[in-house]
Order: sequence, then structure tokens, then C-alpha cells
Amino acid sequence: MVWLLRLFGPLMLILLAPSPSRAQQTGDARQVRMTADIVLKGQVGLKGTIFSPDSKLIATIFEDHTVRLWRVATGAAHAVLKHTAPVASVAFSPDSSLVVTASEDRTAHLWETATGRERVVLSGHPGFVRTASFSPDGKLIATGSEDNTARLWDVATGTERTVLKHMGTVRVVAFSSDGKLLYTTSYQSARLWDVATGTERAVLKGIYPIAVSPDRTLVITAPPSHMVRLWELATGTERAALKGHLGPVTLAEFSPDGKLVVTASRDDGTVRLWDATTGAERALLGVHTSIRPVLSPDGKLVVTAFGDRIDPRSGLQRMDTVRLWEVATGAERGVLKHRAVVTSVAFSPDNKFVLTVSKDSTGQLWSIVP
Repeated sequence: MVWLLRLFGPLMLILLAPSPSRAQQTGDARQVRMTADIVLKGQVGLKGTIFSPDSKLIATIFEDHTVRLWRVATGAAHAVLKHTAPVASVAFSPDSSLVVTASEDRTAHLWETATGRERVVLSGHPGFVRTASFSPDGKLIATGSEDNTARLWDVATGTERTVLKHMGTVRVVAFSSDGKLLYTTSYQSARLWDVATGTERAVLKGIYPIAVSPDRTLVITAPPSHMVRLWELATGTERAALKGHLGPVTLAEFSPDGKLVVTASRDDGTVRLWDATTGAERALLGVHTSIRPVLSPDGKLVVTAFGDRIDPRSGLQRMDTVRLWEVATGAERGVLKHRAVVTSVAFSPDNKFVLTVSKDSTGQLWSIVP
């Protein structure tokens, strides 16, 4: 059975009811149950996606310079947020009432999620804005730009509060859980800033940072070699070396409690779990090519995108398969398939759903069975 929910210009949204046969084709219905396929038909491509903190909305970045909001409960399109140039990132406020979008039009825009109304434009960066995030109390926004600065903005007024200078493009901005510190990364460096004063508290240079712990105290670096290192940011002390990969590691993520690290190497085709305290390897998750590992908010599952088929035109693996693994045992929980390369994967904050986005122009929402 198919329900046509809404038509948005070139974008058509269709909600497909789950069926046993389709569940068997795309995953193990006893472990990961599909609740809906969100099929986006049109000429615009999906680039990325996130859930709102309350798990009620999904934000997707499209190649037509827009961000679209969707309702998780129904799959209905909710709002279209427009820029004049490509959108690089999107983030929700902690209470899910606002969303900030960062764009190559050199601005970040603040929107109301209930109405889709633009509240304020954060204008001041002379370069492309690559990233944006909210402080834990929702009162500040941090942005990172190709103008070699990170900036702090007042959410209520849109006023620029602080300019934090770097030596290269700022690609990551992340507040500490208490909102007192801001973590940033730029060319071969990671920095920690005092939010109240704008002073630099710590810096690691000559490194390739790829992940930071939830409390912003530990940084994972991966140089061109296969060695992955864990550093204490405040002191610059190496905590542990994660030894096991046979090729360069390009992707890593901490568990929400900061106790585990998941890493992926395209060259050696493996995803590995590590103890963040000792650096000991906990599990090896298959031998495939992975594009990105993502841990569930409760730290119990990790999702990876793999290439199970060879593209006849390029001769390369097509990363069109998503696999879910149990962290405690390393056991596979489910297999979810697309018809083209998977570009983005996200868990809902309430641990009930996995959203997969692919170059087959679809975003598919799957429910996780306990």
C-alpha cells in the first residue's frame, strides 16, 4: 500500500507501508524493522541529514541550496529553508525549536522549526561558512569558515560576540557539555577556547584531528600512516596509540559516554572498536570498505556503510549497503540496502530509528527492534 503525502515543487514524498517481503530484501526483519521509505523524486540530490534532539524532525541538505525539514512520525515534508549557495551543514538547537544552516553564501541562517520562518541572518564571515553549532543552553551559536576564523553569535539578537582566529579553514566547532569551552579544528591543529573571554586555552599543532570526545578533553589524530593516536588536549600528552589498522584511518567517532572509539580505514577495509582509556582493541567489525561509522546515542549499536558490489563502470566497490553491529558482542544486527552509494547515516536521539541517505535519491527510515 502506498500513500502520497505531499508534493513540494520538484520533490515528491511517498511513504511506503512496511511489508515482509521488502523487509527481507533490505534487512533482517527480526532485528531491524523498516517503518517507512522516504522516496524523494526529482533532480535535487541529498547531501546529508540529522535528527532533531527530540527525534521529531529530520533535516536534510540538498544540492539545490536548500535544507528540508520532515516529520518523523508521518514522513511528511514540513518546511523548505533556502540559501543562495550550497549548504555545508545544519544543526538543531538543544530544545529543537531552532535550526541553524551554514552556507557558501558566506552566511549562517537561524530558522524556527515550527514555522520554517527565518529569524535572523548571521552575516560577517568574508569566506564560505563550513559549520555551525549551538551551545548546550541554546543561547550561543559557533560558526567556522574558510576565512580562517570561528565566530560566536548571540542567538537572541544575531549579534557577533567573538572572533577566534586560526591559520586555516575552520572545519569543526563544538561546545563542551557545560558550554564553557569551544573546540575547533583547522589545518593540522585542534584548539580549545574559553567561551566567556575568547582566549585560547589549549592547542595541538602538527596533527590531523578527526574526532573529539564528548567532554572535549581527548582528540583522535590520524596521520598519513596507519597509526591512530589519542591525545589529552589540555596537556598535549599522548594517551594511547590505537594499533591494528593496516592502512590510513580517515574516520573515527567516540561513543556518547566517551569510553569507546570506533575507527574506519578505507585502505584496509575494516571498522574497529577500541577502549578509549587503554587503547586496547575491543572488536573487529567485518572486512569491508566503510565510508563512515556511527555509534547509537546509547552506545549499544554501531552502523557502517559498506561496498558489497562492484560498479561495472568504475570497477570500484559500491558502498550501497548499511550494516548494524552490536557493540558488546561485535555481532551483526541487520543489513539495509540502497540502489546506489550511501552518503549519510544517522541515529535518532531516542535510539528508535536509523536514517540512511543515498545517491539513489532516497532517504530511508528504519526502526530498531530491541
